[in-house]
Amino acid sequence: MDTGSRGGLVALGLGLVVFAIGRAHSTWVRVRNATVTALAIGVLVYATYSNSLMRARFADALTRGAFAGRERIYPALMHMAAERPLVGWGPVNNKYELGIRLDERIRRRRDAHNLLLEVLTATGALGTVPFLLGLGLCAAGAWEARRRAHGVLALALLAGVMLANMSGNWIASKLLWVMLAYGLASATYRPAARSAPAAAGPPAPLPHGRRLPTLATTAVAGRHADPP
Repeated sequence: MDTGSRGGLVALGLGLVVFAIGRAHSTWVRVRNATVTALAIGVLVYATYSNSLMRARFADALTRGAFAGRERIYPALMHMAAERPLVGWGPVNNKYELGIRLDERIRRRRDAHNLLLEVLTATGALGTVPFLLGLGLCAAGAWEARRRAHGVLALALLAGVMLANMSGNWIASKLLWVMLAYGLASATYRPAARSAPAAAGPPAPLPHGRRLPTLATTAVAGRHADPP
């Protein structure tokens, strides 16, 4: 809210939705989670409308198609990727090339503001293909982890982080790589603990005339037993 991040707000909403839906095990739980999620999103919408900066930024996006320069950055990145589709422009160098194409006079370089476009322009197809394969493994691990000890948490976190990276670029952020590692590792956790089985019923009665041995009778029998 303080920084006017529209992408972060939408990513938070997606994470809440995935977390609520993924934990549903019955109709009542689905209804409860949907209600709580709707209320949480309603609070976010109200807070957004109450914040003049956020309200103005969303109004600019809806009325004028203004996305803080991304409407100029993304086409330029696509042209850069088309010119060097195999190896790209190189890390960091792609930012300076983008600054030149955008005719930046103050800042010499510009960020891609998109994770996939950053990888594509920096490393080309040779780097993008293995990156997407690794990303797919992390997403598959987070999906599989729904039946594991941490449930849908890894999937909700990964969904929120990846959506935030559609309008941002966290390629050098530790948070991105921690979430990817968590999504992949969570599939190796033990399955979720199940409820303990019902207690066994009372023991069957002994035949008539027989009694369970007491501690005293066991001790006396032990004294009279032959040594080994």
